[in-house]
Amino acid sequence: MEREHTVDDLTSDSATELRRAARGNERVAVADAPDDSVRLVGEAEGLRELVRTLWVRELSAREFGQPGLAAADRAVRMRLQRQV
Repeated sequence: MEREHTVDDLTSDSATELRRAARGNERVAVADAPDDSVRLVGEAEGLRELVRTLWVRELSAREFGQPGLAAADRAVRMRLQRQV
């Protein structure tokens, strides 16, 4: 069953990182939403997979010395994880 989740009050970096992470996930679609939020539509497993993708992106950003990207990935991952 498809679910809809809106992640609100995001920084522009966090919103951008969430959209990028969702692009590679065939089970989740990004729907129209205001600038400071991202609306996701997909099955529960697809949303959980997106949380894992954000975790991997965070670790990769840390490894390659990009603390800003790591922080953005972590912030949005934590918010999304609470919802799914």
